Amino acid sequence: MKEGLLEKIQADTHWRVNIRPAVPVAEKLSLQRCAQVVEKASVSLRGWDYPHVSTRTDDHGGSGLYGEFVANWCDWNRHTEFWRMYKSSQFLHYLSLRENMREDDRMPEGKVLNVTGTVYSLTEMAEFLFRLARGGLYEHGAKIHISLERASGRRLWVSEFNRMSFFNKKETQAETINLSRDLTSSDLAGASNSVSLPLILELFDHFGWTANRDQIAQDQANFFRKQF
Repeated sequence: MKEGLLEKIQADTHWRVNIRPAVPVAEKLSLQRCAQVVEKASVSLRGWDYPHVSTRTDDHGGSGLYGEFVANWCDWNRHTEFWRMYKSSQFLHYLSLRENMREDDRMPEGKVLNVTGTVYSLTEMAEFLFRLARGGLYEHGAKIHISLERASGRRLWVSEFNRMSFFNKKETQAETINLSRDLTSSDLAGASNSVSLPLILELFDHFGWTANRDQIAQDQANFFRKQF
């Protein structure tokens, strides 16, 4: 991995995603299989895949084999991230918040979290897990832990013109927001939004916002149909 990349991600608000099998696997994955399962399960709904699978080998991206895990990383434009898939079927992902780059001229001053972008990100994370399960992993269930790190002082921001803005500041003072679920094999056989929707509502609660469940569900449905 590129030297200093983890420190760059951790310097500001970022996502950390950890997926583990519910029980230790009887047979470990090969390194080749580690790379294959991530590439096959990667979610591409909005022009950038989750997690991003870099095919470059330069200062902006790369990959490598590290004994017990495969790693892949990207440091390009608004996209700064790296992931590992371990032979034990554990997946670890660090992802810099896109809002850190402040490339949208409409973005207000201060630290913000885009409501729609957050819905999309959590939807992608859960969908990726479910695709891994459909690809043969997590036969006995899985544990997913998602955290928004260095979140203190972030406030929700509505970027769409057709969506009502907040009348008062929706801000968290939590340094870390933790979201966890223990999922059975039956859970993983269903639809991923059965997990992502409650996670989204739970996250927004940390900002003092009780989001409309039906509206968020509709946002997710539109996202899967690529209707932005």
